[in-house]
Amino acid sequence: MCGILLVLDRSSKRHSTINFRDGLARRGPDQLDTLQVDSSSATHLQFEASTLQLRGSNKLPAILQDGHGNVLLFNGEIFSGLEVPGGQNDRQCLLEALAACSSVTEVMQRIRGPWTFIYWAAQQQQLWFGCDAIGRRSLLMHAPVGQEDSFMLASVQPDGQQTLPGSTQWQVPM
Repeated sequence: MCGILLVLDRSSKRHSTINFRDGLARRGPDQLDTLQVDSSSATHLQFEASTLQLRGSNKLPAILQDGHGNVLLFNGEIFSGLEVPGGQNDRQCLLEALAACSSVTEVMQRIRGPWTFIYWAAQQQQLWFGCDAIGRRSLLMHAPVGQEDSFMLASVQPDGQQTLPGSTQWQVPM
């Protein structure tokens, strides 16, 4: 189990993530990381994640970022639909597949197993997120209600968030 969180701010105000920290830490005791990214459209993205690493022989950061600036938060397990060689981490294999693909939706629809994901495609300046067809991992969304409010996605629930249905992916162009 992992804990994932994204806070997207379009104003200069930065939303505190302190209400999420305990919940994130309980979802993944191996590591807790934070990464901040500013998009070209003056949007600030704050990623936070914790991991309980079950696969792979090398310990990886909770937030994966490749050399092109693509960022992956993944809460789940890949049973099939994406080749994960022995001793490899499924999150790392997924980041590589997403960075090389022409369709994020096609990659995610092939994956069998329980999962939610948040993926920042840096070159395209697009944010992708979703969950498996059955919705076995939680992904909660808070839509902004005013200009100073933030868009948030999380696998842990503070007040005021709604659960996203399974078998869906969304895209947020910046």
